[in-house]
Amino acid sequence: MRIQAPAAAAVANQADSLLHITLNQAYHKGWSSPDCGLTRGEQGNLVANCPIHTLQAKPVDLVFFDPVSDLGMRVSLHAIRATAAALLVFALLSAIPRRRAVASPAADLP
Repeated sequence: MRIQAPAAAAVANQADSLLHITLNQAYHKGWSSPDCGLTRGEQGNLVANCPIHTLQAKPVDLVFFDPVSDLGMRVSLHAIRATAAALLVFALLSAIPRRRAVASPAADLP
């Protein structure tokens, strides 16, 4: 997620002042930012406390990483690949004609 100050943002008088941005995103400890402090708001929302001078200089990135979610994604991707491979094998096996017992013409001779 990227936060950027509008181009017409007024310059604050205090160089160290913070801008508190409440996002419509649930707080989780997996959120991080190298430029802003992230806290839980009163209603459980994510609040970014960013220095105004940083927001005016460049966009600020908020990054989410949860190891459990990452593991779940990797397991899902492996399961999709395994299912696709199994379906391909079954499709190829069904394309192979089955051998049927054919009566030999020599068996009919007395």
